[in-house]
Parts: sequence; C-alpha cells; structure tokens
Amino acid sequence: MRLRQILYFASYKTSVFDSQVVAYLNELSVSDDYIVFAFIGVNKKDDKEKIKNKFESKVTVIFYDQFPIFSLFVNRQTKAIQKVIKDNIINTTIKTVLHIRTESILIPIFKAFKNKEVEIIADIRGALVEEAKYYSSLNLLFKLFKVLYYKNCRKRISKYATKISVVSDDLKSYVLKYNKSLNPEKVFVNHSFASDIFIFNTKVREEVRTKLGIKEGEVVFVFSSGGSALWQNSEFIINNLVANNYKVINLSKQVMDKQNVINLFVDYNDVPLFLNAADIAIIWRHKDIVNKVASPVKFSEYVCCGLPVISNESVGLIIKYINETGYGQLMCDLNEINNDTLTSFQCFNREEISNNAIKLFGIEKSVKSYMTLYQ
Repeated sequence: MRLRQILYFASYKTSVFDSQVVAYLNELSVSDDYIVFAFIGVNKKDDKEKIKNKFESKVTVIFYDQFPIFSLFVNRQTKAIQKVIKDNIINTTIKTVLHIRTESILIPIFKAFKNKEVEIIADIRGALVEEAKYYSSLNLLFKLFKVLYYKNCRKRISKYATKISVVSDDLKSYVLKYNKSLNPEKVFVNHSFASDIFIFNTKVREEVRTKLGIKEGEVVFVFSSGGSALWQNSEFIINNLVANNYKVINLSKQVMDKQNVINLFVDYNDVPLFLNAADIAIIWRHKDIVNKVASPVKFSEYVCCGLPVISNESVGLIIKYINETGYGQLMCDLNEINNDTLTSFQCFNREEISNNAIKLFGIEKSVKSYMTLYQ
C-alpha cells in the first residue's frame, strides 16, 4: 500500500482521551504504512509534556490552541491550526488524510487546509445538537449559540468530509436524516473500542477480589465512568443497588460514601483489574436520541472483560448486543434485579463473553476498520 500520513485531530479535554485517542494512535503507529501525527487541542494550562509522554515515539504530537466551540471563535481557531501546519508538515508526495474526531472542529480545520490536497474523515461520536440542548450546563444564551453552531456543523458535513465515520447504526441513520444529499456509502460504522488490556483473566479476578475482601460466591456489580456527564446516572444506579443490599465497585470520580460501595477512581490501565473482579456491569441511561445513537466506551470495556450487562432500553447498540448474544438482560426498572437474575448471570462463561466481544469491540478490529477508510 502507498505510504500515507494521517493527521489526527482531537481535543485533550475529553474523558476518553487515553482510551480512544492515545490507545488508537499508538496502535495505528505500529503499521509501517502510516506516518502518524496527533494534533491535540489544548489550552494554556494543560501539561503538554505529560500528554506527549502518553504516546509512542512513532506518533508525532503537535499541539494547537483550543478555543471555545462557538461560531465567534471559528476564525481564531482556523488561524491557530494554520499556525501549526506551516512547518512543512504537509508532504505533497504522500497521500494525506485528516481524521477529525468530532464534527465540532470540522469547519476551522477545513478552512485551514482549504487549498491543500487532503482527504477529510469526519469521525462523528454522537448527536451534538441534542446533547447541547438536553445536557449542557451553560446559561440559555450560550446554550443557544452552541446549538446553532452544532447545527451549522451538521449541515456542512456532507460538503466538507470525504468520508464519515459514526459509532453506531442508529447514529448513521441520524446523520443521514439531517443530510438528505449525503451518499449512505460514504458513511461507515466504527464502534467505540476497548484496548487490548481489556480481557478476562481468571487469575487476575481472584487476586483482586482477595485484595478487596470480596467473599467467594459474593456477587459484585460495577459502575465505571471517566467523566461526570448527566446521562451517566451514577448516583441513581449506585443508590438503587445499595438500597437493595448489593455490593458495588464504583470506578468513577464521584465518590459515594455508602456501605457496600467500593470507591476506586483508578488509572486507565488499572480499570480492567476491577472489571475482572466484578460479576455484573450496569449501564442505565435516559431514553433520548443522545443515548440511543451512542456507543459507550465503558460498554465495550465491560464486555471485553467478559462482563454480562444489565441495561435499560436506552442505547440502541446495547439493546442489539443483548438481544443477539443473550449476554445480559434488558430491564425497565433496576428493582427487577433479584436472586434469579444473579443466579442466571453466574452461569455465564466469562471467557466466552470476552472472546466474542473482542471480535466486535476490540481495538484491533477498530484499527483495521479505520484503515479501510484511509485507503
């Protein structure tokens, strides 16, 4: 295959930076077919050296100043990107692909590269317009500005992007709904992935359970979150489980000082240890378009560690997975969890769930899928 250079644009201010940006680019850089540049949007307070050290040596990390996501700042954002591409980054003899993680910065990046021979892949992660409407903590005026900006981005995707990647079949339908002229063959589905450290290991499970003082045969739930988004429903989930005397490993920033809750907000690389120690994972989200089209990173990590999942019918991808594999249960109310549920879940083969999930949501599959877009 002809050598290609991949210019990957992402913001550092995301809870899945390590799991979805760093892990992906490090894996991609292993291939000799690609020269990989990571363009990371940061503000002046960010620790650039710390960020840089997360990447393998074959990934060239370039920082650009990140401005607020509003139309007012598009020109300043464009100039900031133009400033960092001046130093001969674009080699005209090599095919160049811009991989832009979220359409929210598509407009300034397109303007910065307007007269250059490049292909643009817009990697759409969710329904940003509705996310701003339903979950933004901004005041009404700024919320309106953000919604209008995202609508503008949504309209321009088909004009600017050569190809489009989305995280779920439902998100593909969403994108096509708002871009009537868009060719469906330009839209590809690539789920959020779990890196190769997420795998079931019986020995690890036993060791961690012993350290945590979990008794043999004791059923433990796990809830994991790298962020604090309102749709996570962390308080609701944990309070409900604890009220029914279930033990929970809480892998989130939000400490829940309650009996039967093991609070552990750990480094990304240590998360698989505690997913292995648990027995059942919970994902419980609001029923709206934001969650329907989502591909939660934590879901991919749960199942790759062999965990069966209990969920409400909020995320289309999870509904499909549970219906097709049987590795979990869909519920209308968390109070539906009972002894029969726990007994049936203990019959699952964790290694089988893990192996199956890695084929669907593992990083290797995801990298190969993105490589087809680069070709």
